[in-house]
This record gives sequence, structure tokens and C-alpha cells, in this order.
Amino acid sequence: LQVANRIFDYIRHRATAGESYLVQACFCEIYVHEKREELIDLVTSDRRGFVGEETSPIRIRENVADNNWVLEGISMWTIANPEELVALLRKGQTNQTTMATTRNNNSSRSHSLFQITVEGQRVGEKKPRQGKLLLVDLGGSESLKTVKAHDAEKEELRQKQAIGINSVLTALGTVVTQLNRHANVNYRESGLTKLLKDC
Repeated sequence: LQVANRIFDYIRHRATAGESYLVQACFCEIYVHEKREELIDLVTSDRRGFVGEETSPIRIRENVADNNWVLEGISMWTIANPEELVALLRKGQTNQTTMATTRNNNSSRSHSLFQITVEGQRVGEKKPRQGKLLLVDLGGSESLKTVKAHDAEKEELRQKQAIGINSVLTALGTVVTQLNRHANVNYRESGLTKLLKDC
């Protein structure tokens, strides 16, 4: 992963000036289940929650201080080198929800977000600086009529998944259109758009 090498090359370069850095990452899936967006920790695969539920183990909370949204309750992993970052990404990918369809033998049934945060501090600085990079893998828009599940018994589930995938893509498309028109932007329609707000 080229981005991993670039992050740690920069950190090694800045370390010679006395700067210190902390790199952390997490991997989340947004799976629409019965018209509700479910958040799934792809690294541990046992932590789940629903968007909009404050008591969920994993949740998206509005940070009033900066008017953005943050992901809480997900496992955060401290990363020491590019190899660890790539290993975490690959581990999470093995837990993504997939299904064999007539279009793709390993069709993604969700949207996923791999978040990398880098916190840096110069000598003498009281407060560290923080940057965030979100790598998003969008599930592809899918026709209810022309695509079918390979396993006929899973066709009803595939259709529900397709509706869920498409609903999130619609929310994202609406946000992009509103941004292009410099209109008021509604990020609240999906967990994905909430988390992308400050990107």
C-alpha cells in the first residue's frame, strides 16, 4: 500500500527534527440491515452497533465542538510500520460481507471505511496536531432485475442488500450534488456521509 510507505517515510524524515508521531487505524463496515445501517468492526468482527443508537457498542457521535462526526467504540490499533498497516487492512478485508452473484463471485454487500489517524507533536508544542485519512470502498450500485444471487435461496437477501447499498450511494450522491451547488448540505442521511463530512 503506497500510502502506508509515504506516511512512515514522512514520519522518519520529521523524526530527525525532534518531532514525535502516533499512527492509529481502524476498519469499519456499514451494512444496511432491514433499512437500518449497522456498523461492524472488521478487525475484531464481534463489535456491532446501529447508526443513530447512542447505546450501541459502536456508534457515530456528533462532536458539537467542531460540528463533525466521530466513530466511537471501534477497536483502534497503534501502527508502528507500513507492514502492520497493510496487515490490519488485509485482516479486515477477510471479514467483509460478500456474496456470489451473477456479476461477481465475491460481491461486496456493504460499504467499508479504513481510517488512519496521524498525531504529531513538535518539541515545545503544548497540543499535538492531528490528521485523518479515510479510505472508502463503496459497494457497487446493483440492479434488482439484472443481477441475481448464484444461490437461489439467497436471492431475497441479495435484493435487500442491494436496496441497502443503493440507499447509501444515493445519500452520498445527494451530498456531492449539494456541495457542487454550494447549497446547504445534509450529511445526516447516512453514517457514511456523516463520517466523510470533515474529509
